[in-house]
Amino acid sequence: MEYNTDSAQRPSLGWFLVSAVISIFSLAGCNQTSASYLFETQPQTPLAAVGLNSTRSPQIAVSAAGMISLLTLYQDGTNTRVGFTMSHDGGDHFMPVQAVSREGATISAHGENNPMMAVSSRAVYALWEQTQHDGAKDLVVARSLNAGQTFEVPVRVNDNKTPSFHGFASIAAGTNGEVYIAWLDGRDAPESPGTFDIYLARSTDRGATFGPNIRVARSGCPCCRPYVALGKAGEVFVGWRKVFPGSIRDLVVSASKDGGQTFYRSTRVAEDGWQIQGCPESGASLLFSKDRLYVAWMTGGADGRARIQLSWSDNGGADFHAPLKASDDVRDSNHAALSQSEGSWILLSFQGRLASTSEAQWSKTSAFVVEVHGDKLGKPQALANDGMTASYPGSAIGPDGNAFVVWSGTRERNNAVVLLRGRIR
Repeated sequence: MEYNTDSAQRPSLGWFLVSAVISIFSLAGCNQTSASYLFETQPQTPLAAVGLNSTRSPQIAVSAAGMISLLTLYQDGTNTRVGFTMSHDGGDHFMPVQAVSREGATISAHGENNPMMAVSSRAVYALWEQTQHDGAKDLVVARSLNAGQTFEVPVRVNDNKTPSFHGFASIAAGTNGEVYIAWLDGRDAPESPGTFDIYLARSTDRGATFGPNIRVARSGCPCCRPYVALGKAGEVFVGWRKVFPGSIRDLVVSASKDGGQTFYRSTRVAEDGWQIQGCPESGASLLFSKDRLYVAWMTGGADGRARIQLSWSDNGGADFHAPLKASDDVRDSNHAALSQSEGSWILLSFQGRLASTSEAQWSKTSAFVVEVHGDKLGKPQALANDGMTASYPGSAIGPDGNAFVVWSGTRERNNAVVLLRGRIR
């Protein structure tokens, strides 16, 4: 497909509008930090402007040159497709969406089990779960080596011959052509009832093929996405929610120094004491910045009240700092996602409800962002949602620090990918 920046002309939606100035204060006794981001007051639905009226589950990335990549699910008649688009003007306009999944493919996507994207240099990788004709659920990756202009036929990631479950996958791409996938896998008899194993696969040829699948760990929460991240010295980190005795579900990080062939360490990030009979469908987000590994996640804790926590390790996951509460007084907070720029600006996004003076009053779910400055956190900022509910937000930061936050918006059962932009003031 040929992409032309003039093919989706429409007015810009107030890129310079300002909604609020964030005053960032540290939590739990840290020092005060300076205010940074100013966000638009009016979100946009960029895919509606290119003719798609039912879209959801966006993934976003920004290149060193400022190109915005956007992966989405969309409806093509009665079929759900994985699609890709891009913007070269800071999100004012997006190209027509091109199909990434094949025509007639059955995409399995719900909750955290949605497509994921990784971008490295001019390579774009799209990952999703696909149901085959025999009912088997396979993980597939489609790659583009020309910055998203065209995508190749998807390749299978899981290598087992007997049909079984594979899902809730994440993807990370290195600068040397390696691509890593981590997921929940049901091929083996579970170590404990109602759990899945954590598996990993690696590609050394920029996603053309994937090698033997490696079992990382056992007793994974059966619908909480494992997350894979790469260290600067080639380390591979997988964060996953383990079902401990008594149905306690806490975060664990496993670490490898040999490209994911073996994992020499698994560390419990925090002992939250969250006991739940069932699956919260809420995994972690990992981010390696400089020499530090950050982990963000939701927990109910011993009191059962949902909150977003942030912790970090400065020694390769050997141990973790006592977690900070990142969600402050936001209610029903969930689905944390970390992102950073090349300049090391870090944002933590999540969904939640604004606190009310009345326990009986429920606000619509909004997207929130928190700035992360080393071991200091800003206060959560609620982003304008134009009366829609917001779920599964994610963000990307450009080389100049500009922030782009996307989420699935819903109004009266109509779904739309929503974008809101912010500038460093």
